[in-house]
Amino acid sequence: MKKLSILAFLIIFHSVCFANIFPVKYGDLFGYIDENLQAITKPIYEEATNFDNGIAVVKQDSKYYLINQNFGKIKEIDADYLWLPPQNGFIAFGNQKNKVFFVDYNGNIVLSGLDSCFPFVNGYSVIKKNGKIYLFSSNGEILESLKDYKDCINCGNGYYSVKNKNGLYGIVDANN
Repeated sequence: MKKLSILAFLIIFHSVCFANIFPVKYGDLFGYIDENLQAITKPIYEEATNFDNGIAVVKQDSKYYLINQNFGKIKEIDADYLWLPPQNGFIAFGNQKNKVFFVDYNGNIVLSGLDSCFPFVNGYSVIKKNGKIYLFSSNGEILESLKDYKDCINCGNGYYSVKNKNGLYGIVDANN
């Protein structure tokens, strides 16, 4: 029982201590600080994101990496740029080969060949592939309910501002 209590304490301590780590730019490079503005890492990253569920993205030596809260590299990502930082279990990157693509927090590609994507709002990212608009859910599903529209912006609360093939704008929900 005592070992279980110590383990529980360590898990809670780790969660609390690492919950408030932030990237900060020093000159041309990023490092991380805690909520008391104390440096945790040296400024060694060309880019750095906030942590989401223990995962962040950094760029070091012109390469992107997923890192954990101990700053250990989980996986290198073959990308030319970061499109969206970690959120809802996914990260969007871009490169010439795959256009825009999503990876999960293990670094596995889960969706590729996108023209563009938007941040998740209420569990959905508006994505564009081959000129068609879809919704990508935070559970990894692709919804085709908006594919007949030309433009789309997630307004939140399940509503989308869309432009139809006649150039008219309107508001629809995910089910049209």
